[in-house]
Amino acid sequence: SSSSSSSSSSSSSSSSSSSSSKSSAAASSSSSAAASSSSSATASAADVVRTFHAYASHGRNRAAPSRKRDWLMQPGISRLYFGSEAFLLSPVKALGPVDPSAPLSEVLSSVLFYSFAVSAAQSNRYATLVPRSISSKRCNPSSGGLHPIEVYVAACEPATDLPSTAASTWHYSPRSHALHARRHVNGGVSLAQSNSSFVLGVTSVLWREVWKYGPRGFRYAELDAGHALGAAALAVLSVLPQARLTLLDTDSVKGVRLLALDRAMQDLANGEFLVDQREREMVEFFLHVEYGGGAVA
Repeated sequence: SSSSSSSSSSSSSSSSSSSSSKSSAAASSSSSAAASSSSSATASAADVVRTFHAYASHGRNRAAPSRKRDWLMQPGISRLYFGSEAFLLSPVKALGPVDPSAPLSEVLSSVLFYSFAVSAAQSNRYATLVPRSISSKRCNPSSGGLHPIEVYVAACEPATDLPSTAASTWHYSPRSHALHARRHVNGGVSLAQSNSSFVLGVTSVLWREVWKYGPRGFRYAELDAGHALGAAALAVLSVLPQARLTLLDTDSVKGVRLLALDRAMQDLANGEFLVDQREREMVEFFLHVEYGGGAVA
């Protein structure tokens, strides 16, 4: 009896040990598979980047792929929403700090003037025949002077959540130094009143770069987005030294709705004779500026 019990116990222990070993092996195998899958995905993404870089780069014995330019179809260098409510921002007298309690329009006027406004204008001999060939120099640098960057401002009543409940969104027009209303919720926000924060939404129109540079235009558009971020940060901290800057992790779906990009092409078509569907915008980043007090981030 005792021997039988001992044998049974030993058998059980052996079975349990075997089962445990199998479980450990299965877990280890599963973990290895997951790690392998993750590594494969990472490698795949890296391969895509390397392949694109090799494809869109100049070589020792070849030029990068390009495209024949159609000058009559040259993309414009800025959006213009005809018929939308416009707010002309006041001229900026001198570079320097702005009173945080000043109206939102005064704060935005200085920030936008020193980051994205036109700093000089030029036109070529074809400007009469092809109005879109009129170019300009801006505070934010641009590769080829094509300016794929578009800038939006979102704001809401103080002490409420941004950007999901933003009560107003405007598009900035560098040529006229004005804001054009794109979205209002619950009556919107008054630019004539003071506020404590706002969000700069920056997008890019990839086609403006691809039209000239072909496939490698993508990297130039991203380069311009980096220039835009730097220009915005420098301008904000020059005008609002106490400001706290935060890059918001906003998904593209929310970003498209916030900036009213889901109806942008239709609104443009309502005001222009011809709209190229290739001129759709891509969200680059959202910069949240809080200047109601506190230290610089």
